[in-house]
Amino acid sequence: MKTKTTKLMAAVLLFAVVWVAADCKKPEKINAPMVTLIKDSIIVSHDKVRLLAEVVDAGNAVITQSGFCYGQAGASLDTLMCNIVNGRFSVEVNHLSPSTTYVCKAFARNVKCIGYSDEFTFTTNYSHPVVVSTFEATDIATNSAVVGGYVTSEAGIEIVERGVCYSTDSDVSMSDAHIACGSGVGEFSVTLEGLAPNAVYYYYAYAVVPEGVVYGQKFTFMSLVEPMEVQTVAISDVVSTRAYCEGIVVRDGDLEVTERGFCWGTEPQPTIDGLCVRQGSGTGTYKGYISGLQYGATYHVRAYAINEKGVAYGNDLEFAPASPTVSYPNGALPGLFSISEEQQVRFSKGNLQYRPYFDQWRFAECQWDFVGGETYWGDSPYGSAAIIDGELCFGVYWEEPNTMGTVYENGVKCENQLVGYNYNGWIDLFGWGTSGWNNGNQYYKPWNYMANDVYNPYYGPYGNYDLTGEYARSDWGVHAHIPDGGSRQWRTLTKEEFEYLFDERTTVSGIRYAKAIVAGVCGLVLLPDAWSAASYPLHAPNSWASYLSNKITATEWIEVLEPAGAVFLPAAGERFSSYSYESGMYLKYYSNSPCSVATDLVDCIGNYWTASQGIGMNTASALIIQNYSNPRISIEAGRSYGKSVRLVTVE
Repeated sequence: MKTKTTKLMAAVLLFAVVWVAADCKKPEKINAPMVTLIKDSIIVSHDKVRLLAEVVDAGNAVITQSGFCYGQAGASLDTLMCNIVNGRFSVEVNHLSPSTTYVCKAFARNVKCIGYSDEFTFTTNYSHPVVVSTFEATDIATNSAVVGGYVTSEAGIEIVERGVCYSTDSDVSMSDAHIACGSGVGEFSVTLEGLAPNAVYYYYAYAVVPEGVVYGQKFTFMSLVEPMEVQTVAISDVVSTRAYCEGIVVRDGDLEVTERGFCWGTEPQPTIDGLCVRQGSGTGTYKGYISGLQYGATYHVRAYAINEKGVAYGNDLEFAPASPTVSYPNGALPGLFSISEEQQVRFSKGNLQYRPYFDQWRFAECQWDFVGGETYWGDSPYGSAAIIDGELCFGVYWEEPNTMGTVYENGVKCENQLVGYNYNGWIDLFGWGTSGWNNGNQYYKPWNYMANDVYNPYYGPYGNYDLTGEYARSDWGVHAHIPDGGSRQWRTLTKEEFEYLFDERTTVSGIRYAKAIVAGVCGLVLLPDAWSAASYPLHAPNSWASYLSNKITATEWIEVLEPAGAVFLPAAGERFSSYSYESGMYLKYYSNSPCSVATDLVDCIGNYWTASQGIGMNTASALIIQNYSNPRISIEAGRSYGKSVRLVTVE
């Protein structure tokens, strides 16, 4: 029994081995196809040949492509693809030259390999009595080119028509676009028009004879890329010193437009070598002001664009500035400042001030005016610090409060730390969004003074909103009635507008700002777009320099800089609070030492609100002005802190 079982198991095992071996048979190797030219079927004439080939062996795979390679002996070969039918494929090659030797070979490709036939040489068997030569293209442009040829004829054969046929298809013939250029023998040329830019064209010269068409050699050319196109569209809003221009970059010439703008001058066809103002990059419409114009002169302006290949200009527009008898808006300064590529503003004549007891608003009488306040270095309302004989001293006690500022009311110096609803003096440091309009938050009155991080979320629109749109009336300039501001609409600049003002705008002189001490007050001088460097010599412009870089007297400011459009932002400090364990109340502090050359200039800091929120509902964005530091925007300014406000009106 055991022997029978053993024999049965051996038989089963043998069957399994045979079955697995059969099932694991290796796939057949794929080889290159075998192709042969059927030479007996090749038909040659003076200008064409008919070729026939056969796939003898597909190489154990499906044939995916087939065709012929041909060309003049010793030259590169062209390729013609053909469809294979029942193992054979054929083609008729036209436009060959008479009495010329050619070579050809057939090929076939499967999924892995390509196979070629033997090379076959043939010569067009006789010369046609009519010979056509094709000339190379000349005067190639974006949409046109000049082509032509030459026709000769023996035995008096009539040349019915001659010309050029052309196409973007390499297999060009008379069935494609063609232009006739007379009849008879001789040289001829024609301009091809309406071509597509940056395209390859194939063309032949041809001659029509009674028995058919004779072709010359096939040539190619590529039309040029369309160049940059710039248009100067319009000039508007022309006054005595500036004009608003519009341009458009229609095409970029297939290269990135890295700069665009306007150039102008008193001579026709101005270029970027003269006066120009940049207005961004790329294609499309753009607008902007040109400034520094003089009444009585005639100006020319052109839009321009720059790419890697060079500069393209628009058309020249001529204009003349309007009469200078332009009155500036009440409360505004004469200078115009770009806050974007399309918008200019004028600044108010001074920082915004408020008198709580009378609910009264006004602009400061002088640009350097700011409201003072006590300076403390600690929690005690009595301990203070001062610079005495050039040394910073702590624990100084004063018989009277140590105040600063330049604003008085009824002979009494005003102080920001006295802020309250019944205060009869002026204040000029405000929590963010405290225009007096009830925006739904807890603190919106100009005299609200709970300045501490705990109270930050309760100032301005509740949540993350700018002082724009539905909350625009939280902007002091939008909501407040400012008698010396006239009927103009005032507002606060946004974070982005301040950044453009300081970092991106173009001015005639290249100067945008400079640190200075004006009438004994530290601060920042802003120069208008049309500022001329010859108006007043300013040192270390557009830099982090010290306030001491420029010392400007009140007379110089009133008689020279302000009439030329300059704006001064005094470093008017900041109001904040700190808890006193002694008194159990929040004390209102003013952060600066007196802002004059007699003090430590490091502590002279200006803080100006923007209309933009910060990084959360506790903060807003504010402009910071400080000695030895570039003007910068902080997005982490506590909303409850008191800061300066300087308004603008849009032109």
